[in-house]
Amino acid sequence: MGEEAHTFNANRISMLIPKPGEVEHWSFVNVGGGWDHPIHLHFEEGVTMNRGGGSMAATERLARKDVWRLRPSGSVQIQVQFGEFGGAYVNYCHNTVHEDFAMLMRYQLLAATGTHAAVTPTPVPTVDGVKREGDPRRLSSANKT
Repeated sequence: MGEEAHTFNANRISMLIPKPGEVEHWSFVNVGGGWDHPIHLHFEEGVTMNRGGGSMAATERLARKDVWRLRPSGSVQIQVQFGEFGGAYVNYCHNTVHEDFAMLMRYQLLAATGTHAAVTPTPVPTVDGVKREGDPRRLSSANKT
């Protein structure tokens, strides 16, 4: 998505998306040094528009899906029409090593009216379990450990 490599920060918004129902065209490009990257669009689906410079199976063309395999130096363009819920969403790579190292990107879908944005508490592992850090106004006593 045009960003430098970084580990996941739940409060970093990498991209703002238009309101629910609007159509987006996204391009994913694999510059990952020889790895395949199965990129997952979480909580939404899209259709494959084209695979940059490569052939695309007839069964993939315009089929609804939520994971696109990016081969080394590969690219894919997708079209997604977001649903009715504003809020935080993520994209991530399904390679286990990348999931473990937080290869994720948060994006914010604008609410149908106004802007839906909030600080997301960050889970911090401790020997006694997970502690949540973030804006204390957003944390209920049930979430604090």
